[in-house]
Amino acid sequence: MHFSTNYEVFKYLDDMIAQLIRIVFSLIALFDQNNLNLAYVSGDLPNIHMLFPKNHQDVWQESLEQSMMKEDYTIANEQIFLPYFDEIGVKTWFSIPIAEEGKIYGIYFLGIL
Repeated sequence: MHFSTNYEVFKYLDDMIAQLIRIVFSLIALFDQNNLNLAYVSGDLPNIHMLFPKNHQDVWQESLEQSMMKEDYTIANEQIFLPYFDEIGVKTWFSIPIAEEGKIYGIYFLGIL
């Protein structure tokens, strides 16, 4: 399998996960130097572009180290993604860091039914 763009990779990943669980949205944000930038969105996430870019220091650091559920973000009183997803009425979601051998590339969010 060969991909020409990051979008093709993200779309393939999104399609594969959608075969396993019923997702209502997915969002991939990647770091470019010190900023977290929106790289891919599927599903209805109105005005999601307004959240980006975000400085690396503004992103909840624990979410970049391990998978987190909405409840974890609530307990930590996270102030970027939690308020946004609450505002648009997403009730069940989680995040997965995109990392390899200590290098953090970004974060992957999934909303599920």
